[in-house]
Amino acid sequence: MQYLCYSYRSCKKPPIDAEMALICPETAFVVALTRGDKLAPLGKNWPFLPRGSYLKTMIKFIKIDNTLLAIRNNVLREGKLSHEECIFPTDTLPGAFHLGYYVGDELVCIASFHPQAYGEFTGVGYQLRGMATVDEYRGRGLGNQLLNFAIVYLHGQKANYLWCNARKSARQFYLNMGFETIPPEFEVPDIGPHYVMYVKIQ
Repeated sequence: MQYLCYSYRSCKKPPIDAEMALICPETAFVVALTRGDKLAPLGKNWPFLPRGSYLKTMIKFIKIDNTLLAIRNNVLREGKLSHEECIFPTDTLPGAFHLGYYVGDELVCIASFHPQAYGEFTGVGYQLRGMATVDEYRGRGLGNQLLNFAIVYLHGQKANYLWCNARKSARQFYLNMGFETIPPEFEVPDIGPHYVMYVKIQ
């Protein structure tokens, strides 16, 4: 089941201090709440009562298109590649999905996920790739909310862990999200130093 994430300002219930609500589109019920990098699944479902003028931010499942590829290129590769060169071979694997954070109609934060085991880890693994936030929206916690959304969704897909090849410059972000580092540091040609990092989902 795929979930939508709306601004909490458009929810009348529950009376919990939160910023975003995770919505089940089949029932239109709130199933979890987020505030910053904190996410709280709800033991009971609360009705979601949208008021369209307040739907200013949204996380949703998206497809590979030129807008996503442009963000990958501009943020992750300094605008040096063509759109075609920013397509990952894993983008269309069975089970792969892509998330986008919208502010109004503007896509401002992206991340891609696909089933992929890591090393000797057991259980179902997913790899995170291509996480990026456009410059003018960085530092606002959008990446935290997007990644929290993904982890809740992957929990529902029975994934056991999520891992990524994290840039050294982004290591603290992932540590703050509960990821752990797997040494050693390694170099990705033309990009820079990286670490493998992972988080246990269940």
